[in-house]
Formats: sequence, C-alpha cells, structure tokens
Amino acid sequence: MKCGGYLISFKSFKFTKNIKMSDVSVLRSQVKEFVNTASEKELELMYRFFDVENKDDWWNEITEDQKKLVNKGLAQLDKGQGILHKDVMKKYAKWLKK
Repeated sequence: MKCGGYLISFKSFKFTKNIKMSDVSVLRSQVKEFVNTASEKELELMYRFFDVENKDDWWNEITEDQKKLVNKGLAQLDKGQGILHKDVMKKYAKWLKK
C-alpha cells in the first residue's frame, strides 16, 4: 500500500480472498478486526491514507526544476528509453548488500 509517498505494509493480517462486494458484512467485520488489532503506526498510516480532504498533491510541492526532470523521465519512457528494475538491481547489487 502506498501512503503519502511511502510504500507501507501492514502486519500479516489475513483477509478473505476473492470476497464479493455483495458480502460487505464480512469485509466490514474483517476491517474492524484489523483496525482493532493495528499498531499505533499502522493506525496513523491508515488515517493519512483516508484523510483525502487534507492531502496536498505532491506535484504542487515540488520545484519547477523537479517537475521538468519528472516530465523528461516520462518522455524518455514514452520513447522506450527506460531501464528495467531487475537490470538496475543486478547492476548495483554489490552496493545494496548489507
């Protein structure tokens, strides 16, 4: 889950897979159970995720130079000039070892 520009993961809470939205009561029950057992950090992240009225768009918070760089990168991707994540990880693996 992504929240406020950060990739986050919650503890290993097991939600029922392939639940149909028509069975909202099961989903509500599972979400309530998750919230009731969530850590303080998880609750804060959930609050930030759902607090959409107060969210600023990150695009409005970066400089014009940063926007130009983002647009340049997107244009490069459109031209097929991107590098696959697995290739970057392979190339720089020695710096990523602990």
